[in-house]
Amino acid sequence: MTVTTEQVRRLCAASGVDEIAALSVLERQDGDLLEALLELERQGSAVPPAGGGFYSTRQASPQAGGALAAGAGPAGNAGGGDRSAGTDLTWDVLWKGFRDLLHRGRVNRMEVWRRGRQVTAMPLLVLALLLACFPQIMVPLLLIGWVLGFRYRFTGPDLPAGGLLGSARRRAAEALDRAARRARQKSRETKR
Repeated sequence: MTVTTEQVRRLCAASGVDEIAALSVLERQDGDLLEALLELERQGSAVPPAGGGFYSTRQASPQAGGALAAGAGPAGNAGGGDRSAGTDLTWDVLWKGFRDLLHRGRVNRMEVWRRGRQVTAMPLLVLALLLACFPQIMVPLLLIGWVLGFRYRFTGPDLPAGGLLGSARRRAAEALDRAARRARQKSRETKR
């Protein structure tokens, strides 16, 4: 395919390279402007669009043959201004995420069971705060409760119906239950 001066001019305007470099890249890419621009970007020769963004195959104007829009987004808009749809973290986004985390910690809970009956339940937020503030008290307390036959279950709208780990957790809990029962039985036998 023959490369036209219009193609060279458009590539120079979009990438910021000189005409000789633009001509050689266009010849290697058989006149394909987008492939030529991508090759220049991979080489690091193309100047990135002003204000960030990316190049698009959409035309800057509705008539055919319009200029290749530098910094145009998927809708053909200039990419320098509005970046709210991208990755900007604002205080509003952080605050909304924090509120969502608090809500999930409040509606999901840990239930304490013994002999098939629920003894108590507490929101996961409370459990997390207690574990963070008083780990030297809470961890032994949970372990002692487990040895004494209390079972812990995590439930809530954000957790799967079978529990956090499902059947694998149940099998592990059953094995630990059997080991605890054997230990209690041996303890009783040694006392006699």
